[in-house]
Amino acid sequence: GFSGAALLGPGKVVGLWFKGKKRGRIMGLVSSSNNIGGLVMTQISTSIIVTSNFRWAAGFFSMFITFLALIYFVLVKLPSETTALNEANGENENRETVAGSISNDDQNAACEDGKVAGTCDPNRESESKTAVSDNLSVWRVIKSRKFLFTTLGYFCAFWTYTGVLSNIIPAVVAEGFSAAEAANIQSAVALAGICSKLMCGLLSENIGARITLMLMMLIQAVTLLVFKFINESGSIWYWILCVIYGLSFGGVGALLPLSALEVFGPQSFSRFYGIQNMTFVISAFLAPSAAGISFDQTGSYKNAFLGAAGVFILGIASLFVSGGMELPAKSSNINESAATTPVDTVSKGHDIGTET
Repeated sequence: GFSGAALLGPGKVVGLWFKGKKRGRIMGLVSSSNNIGGLVMTQISTSIIVTSNFRWAAGFFSMFITFLALIYFVLVKLPSETTALNEANGENENRETVAGSISNDDQNAACEDGKVAGTCDPNRESESKTAVSDNLSVWRVIKSRKFLFTTLGYFCAFWTYTGVLSNIIPAVVAEGFSAAEAANIQSAVALAGICSKLMCGLLSENIGARITLMLMMLIQAVTLLVFKFINESGSIWYWILCVIYGLSFGGVGALLPLSALEVFGPQSFSRFYGIQNMTFVISAFLAPSAAGISFDQTGSYKNAFLGAAGVFILGIASLFVSGGMELPAKSSNINESAATTPVDTVSKGHDIGTET
């Protein structure tokens, strides 16, 4: 639920409304609301439970979420498809399309068959779009090496939520801290996470979301490696490492959708990033299991964190390799393109396939 609700929706909205230099900082600001909400809503729920009971707290949040959904429905409007496509086109004047390699006669012939969307006259464009099979477009991209490597990289990056963040409190308790001290450490991590989202949003505008995500995963890996080799119970170094971890893990929530937007573009973001999100369920099963096994065997979470560091290194390697790859751009000939695939626009930060 978290990966879909917290990452997919905001990524689509921010991707459509903002572009270029603004997109990173806006995504960082939006994603930081998760951390702020965690700090504020925890106090509110605690107060309601103490003064009343759990049922009143559940009822309050149910009504509050419903109210927010209504406000969101009324106030937040997505730009029209035409407007969004025109904005995406303006980001790169040298974008390549299949239609660009097809002669006018061939385009008209394909248009008559309703096979190629976006190559017909404006009056018939919407009609031909309905004839496009999105399944073919999705399948072409899913089979590509770039999609597979980026998916693996995102999967590894998401491991930080299920394999590390959820185990910080029991991990530091196992290393000699009291429950109250562990709660304070968790709060420090949450505050550092807010700063991380804002920082990573700005950084992604200068060096790109993919590279920024790789950098944050590297910092997390180094932090967890150092955590493994601290042997002093209750050491101040645990505090320092947890704060450093918070400054690096927090940005992942903003960088995952930003990286996907760079690859797929705003129009096709939901289609492909939604598929990638499904793999995060695997980490939700494997990571807690690994943490539990680590604690049962050693009485500590250090081995689980060491394994998480290895996962992050694998993710860095996958994202690094994906940077030199391209998504499928065009078929080998006009007949194959017109008969089996829709017009795909494939360039960094642009649309893949055709929305219907």
